[in-house]
Amino acid sequence: MTTPSYFEVIDAEKVVLKVNNPKNPAQILAITKIWDVKLAKEIRAIFEEMWSEAKPIELT
Repeated sequence: MTTPSYFEVIDAEKVVLKVNNPKNPAQILAITKIWDVKLAKEIRAIFEEMWSEAKPIELT
């Protein structure tokens, strides 16, 4: 099982935003690539904050 990723930060300077198809969430409807160092830094900081608050899950 995979978990959808709605954004990616690449090389600390690019952001890729993904939009899933509402009728078929397993299908990507659109992708936007943004070259913006400031935005990439801000999104990375938000991710790091969320990651630090994440709780481990136990797989059985």
